[in-house]
Amino acid sequence: MNNVPLVAVYVESWAAVTFETPDSEAQRFGACADESIIPAGHRRRLSAFARMAVACGLSVSGADCSDLVFCSRFGDLQLAYRLLLDVVDGALMSPAAFSLSVHNSVPGVMDLVRKSRVGHTAVAGGDESLSAGLAESWGKLSVLPANKVTLVYAEGQMPDGLGTSIEMEQTGVAFAMTLSARRPAACEGVIQLGSVVDDVPVLEGPVSDLLVTRLIAALDTQPVVPLQWRSRGLRWSLKAGSDAAL
Repeated sequence: MNNVPLVAVYVESWAAVTFETPDSEAQRFGACADESIIPAGHRRRLSAFARMAVACGLSVSGADCSDLVFCSRFGDLQLAYRLLLDVVDGALMSPAAFSLSVHNSVPGVMDLVRKSRVGHTAVAGGDESLSAGLAESWGKLSVLPANKVTLVYAEGQMPDGLGTSIEMEQTGVAFAMTLSARRPAACEGVIQLGSVVDDVPVLEGPVSDLLVTRLIAALDTQPVVPLQWRSRGLRWSLKAGSDAAL
């Protein structure tokens, strides 16, 4: 077990895909590949939500057997909602569809594609699920700093018939980062816990939809635009990977 406090994690690679409307073209950022990165045998079984999340995660993890942390507030809510409607209508629930509706289906499929036995964690942390997933990733790297962690966040479109008042900036978004406790040769950015970035406003308790938008914008600019936020008592910051002080 590592006894040296972790002061920073390094973003080795990142990827994102967003959909502003259900019918709009996908906007891809960073290293994000299209859905063809998923083998056809797996791809044809997946929903739109799972395809964007798995493709985004595989874009940064590839065949690497890094640990996986998947985070989402609702998971594949469209699929779960359809299954519940089938139950209400008295129809038999599809076992295959049910297995893909559970919260850890995305990292499970990624492990199958990568033939990985490392394991994965699925996190649901309410409207701050992305920060919760980052905290989980930080904890894993603190214990096993020689390993890497691929963090995947995804949120899909809310079902039309659910009657929710939740508003989202996109109707679909997936975001992934491969994180390391050791500085890699190529570093996209540095994330710190408890540090302060002077002259940078602090986002107080940002919901994941807002935070992921800010993270994509920051990482998509070179050098990285500094960002800091506070989530449930933890203060996070994102800085450029070229920061010599780290």
